[in-house]
Amino acid sequence: MNDFDIKVCELCRFYGYRIEYVEEMDFQDFNMLYEGMHRIQARELLRQFTAHDYPNVTDKNAKRRLHKSVYKIAFPENFKQRTVKTTDLELF
Repeated sequence: MNDFDIKVCELCRFYGYRIEYVEEMDFQDFNMLYEGMHRIQARELLRQFTAHDYPNVTDKNAKRRLHKSVYKIAFPENFKQRTVKTTDLELF
């Protein structure tokens, strides 16, 4: 089973489509549904996060990074690409 097969299975499971229907989709529709599926799942996960989800994560920055990574998948339009500045870099 390759990556494409797994993606097809994920779409079938999430949307309730038949494999034949997904395999006949054009590439643009397939990608739109696949990305939409991940955004929907990430938004649902954000709604489910509570303080009990972090019992062993004592580092506040680790909690923030986890939340930000899921938020970035759920709402990519809120993260604009920009040039990295030297102030963004940590100097050692």
